[in-house]
Amino acid sequence: MLPPWVDALRADDDLTAALGLVWHDAAEQERRRAEWQVAWSQVHYDDDFDRRCADRIARAVPLAGGPVRTRRIGRVVTRMVLVFDPDDPEHLYVSLCDVLPAVLWARAGTTADEVRAALRGYLVDSPTPVAELPCTLRVVKRLAPELDHAMHRRIVEAHELWLDDAPWGSWYDDDPWPEESATPGMSLLHAMLERTLRDHGGRFPAVSYRSLWSRSVLRVERHPFDLWVFELRYAPARDAAAMIRINELLGARFPVDLPVDLMASLLRDDSLTRLELDEALTRGPWLPLDLAMLSALEPGEATTLEALRRGFDQLAGDIDRVWALAEIAVQYRYEALLFELAATTTDPELRASLDAFLVRLTTNPAGAPAAQP
Repeated sequence: MLPPWVDALRADDDLTAALGLVWHDAAEQERRRAEWQVAWSQVHYDDDFDRRCADRIARAVPLAGGPVRTRRIGRVVTRMVLVFDPDDPEHLYVSLCDVLPAVLWARAGTTADEVRAALRGYLVDSPTPVAELPCTLRVVKRLAPELDHAMHRRIVEAHELWLDDAPWGSWYDDDPWPEESATPGMSLLHAMLERTLRDHGGRFPAVSYRSLWSRSVLRVERHPFDLWVFELRYAPARDAAAMIRINELLGARFPVDLPVDLMASLLRDDSLTRLELDEALTRGPWLPLDLAMLSALEPGEATTLEALRRGFDQLAGDIDRVWALAEIAVQYRYEALLFELAATTTDPELRASLDAFLVRLTTNPAGAPAAQP
């Protein structure tokens, strides 16, 4: 039995017209739920998370299909769905994609005005330039050594259907793809992808994506030591309820203003924010991996350099860890710190290795390899 507010929304012709809603009868609700269950059965996180989402889909009532978004390359269409969850009958929920985890359904109230307000951040027609998106979050992940950007793109293309499939490399500061385009021929598409995926030699290898609904930007950077940084650029979303729920499930503290179509891309593998890393460094003891993560999250920052300098002081008696910190300084080109270490270390092998590296760096700065000292 659906609550009266569902009937009121269904009877609101202005809301139906504005969102292009197609309301489902009972038979269509059953068919739509079955499709949803099949789609979710092909997605895998951990068993408990999969079960939570599957249970929610099984009990939910898909009320209406809404607006659609189309990927710019594969032309795959994703439809928004208005959902009733009997376990939370005081709110309408919105799914942005059949394979977006059900714990990340956006909450949309019960009145037409509340629905419009809740969806405003997910019905963005004109993408904001990357530099003008007001919020930035960087998280660091340690992923499998065999993962590369090509493999990650295949994951996005096949499974993260809330992201557009038109990527761009670190050569570009903003999305170089046309907002709308007809599907090009294979030769032209290959040429476009080769051009847009170019990396900038002075930056970390990276691939960026637009989310389909909030038009936020996910930038995935590959760093040394099997570290990856996911940088999220976005406008604040009015979706704290979903974020509070996912933080509780994960034991995390992601910002509650994150759009759900960005948060969904952080769910695979553990993520560490700068706040959480600072707490780990405060608790101690300091580990080279912590300082490598800090360098990935904030490369080149004065605070990062100072943390590495303190790390050398704290770990001076452990030569293996000093070597590990020296490798971090080499990979991130902290030349001043390397000169200091070469002048102060009591380990002759480390001094000789650093001297050789610094000679190469000063005689051929552009061509000096980022390699272990």
